[in-house]
Amino acid sequence: ATRRMIKQRLRDMPQSVVAEKSILIQDRVLGMEVWREAKAVGVFLSMPHGEAQTDRLIADAFTGGKRVFVPKTVPDSNDMELLEAGSLEDIASFPRTTWGIPEPDLTNPITGEPRPNAIDVCPPLDAILVPGLGFDVHCGRLGRGKGFYDRYLSRLSERTGKMPALIALAFECQVLEGIPTTKDDIPVNYLVTEERIVEARGSSA
Repeated sequence: ATRRMIKQRLRDMPQSVVAEKSILIQDRVLGMEVWREAKAVGVFLSMPHGEAQTDRLIADAFTGGKRVFVPKTVPDSNDMELLEAGSLEDIASFPRTTWGIPEPDLTNPITGEPRPNAIDVCPPLDAILVPGLGFDVHCGRLGRGKGFYDRYLSRLSERTGKMPALIALAFECQVLEGIPTTKDDIPVNYLVTEERIVEARGSSA
């Protein structure tokens, strides 16, 4: 029921409002030390409707010389990887999924080389921008029900011995007092909306 309610709120949000609020959200992230100092980042590529956009942050990451890794879902499973994107032009050429989300091919078409996988890179990712359907004021996260990120993040931290700073981008209409989470739902360190940055206990921006 919570998921249904939030989905409806997002459906009711005009595209112009999505764009306007996305700029405010991204500007907040640009001011965060954890983002500014990151050398390698994971960034979700936004759905065309009803989701905070990440375009400015991706452009900033490339301009600032960060390594940028973006999600690739594994066919016929609920698993994902984060693969390296080479440039804005590279991302612009990605094929789109049925959700309208750009996703990289496993090889970089320009070099013909396999794309580096975030799980194997050293040093590991410093921060990951995380999408979600709903969040609460304690930085709890409600995904879209497939568990892609929760599974990926537990695998990443097991493999690298380090959990990157998790920064969620959301509109205020996605934030509730409390959301139903299970022990497998990984909370985020920072929740950034058009109005505020909420920091989980024990995180420091």
